[in-house]
Amino acid sequence: TETASWEGPIVFEGVTTGDDRMLEPDALIWDTPLPLRFVKEDIGGHDQAVIVGRIDEITRSGGGAIVGRGVVDLGSEDGREAARLVEGGFQNWVSVDLDEVALEVRVAEDVLDGDLEGDVEERSEPDADGMIVVDKSSPGDMLMVVTSARVRGATLVQISAFRDASAT
Repeated sequence: TETASWEGPIVFEGVTTGDDRMLEPDALIWDTPLPLRFVKEDIGGHDQAVIVGRIDEITRSGGGAIVGRGVVDLGSEDGREAARLVEGGFQNWVSVDLDEVALEVRVAEDVLDGDLEGDVEERSEPDADGMIVVDKSSPGDMLMVVTSARVRGATLVQISAFRDASAT
């Protein structure tokens, strides 16, 4: 089968995403090879992603970058389309697939006002599904920190959590 090589930062440790998530430095482990997948249609998350290649090597690099290297299978229609989009810079962003995730939710001290229980001051009225708002936050109020996780693969997506996570 004909293949095309790819490489690039697939995720970053110690860097906060725009939606207040972070992977602690040295939080990730992995064993290669791993699947490289491709989301053809953005329907949320990595739903309906298809395998288009392989991650043969993952290494830590400067600035918290975790760099992946591997091949795309050009013998499949999906692989050829993924390679075309990556080569053209149309869809070359990468999102990792994790399991065995341990995390912490860290809250800005001033948000709690000294109350470590974080009691809700006011609750909303139930919505049509019977759900109520029990907490609100603004950017920078809270940080979800992954303290350890295992990389199980990576997916080529239209929008990645890390702006610089991309394949070339």
